[in-house]
Amino acid sequence: MQNASASQAVPLTIDGHAALQDEVSGTQQRTNLIFLHTTVDDGDYFQQIVAWTTKSHWPKRNQELRDITNSFHSEK
Repeated sequence: MQNASASQAVPLTIDGHAALQDEVSGTQQRTNLIFLHTTVDDGDYFQQIVAWTTKSHWPKRNQELRDITNSFHSEK
């Protein structure tokens, strides 16, 4: 990815587990993308949740991607 940058990671809780979430943006094959990257500490291991959209759709899809990410449930 070209011209990549990331926001400061924000702590949150998903399914009762500590998590960190940041936004990564950049250009891939001339398309501007934004990734919502979340790492969940599941105790024995880490889970990564990656959701993305084009930069032009980010304002409309931002909350939807966060809601989907927050619905994550880990089964052991």
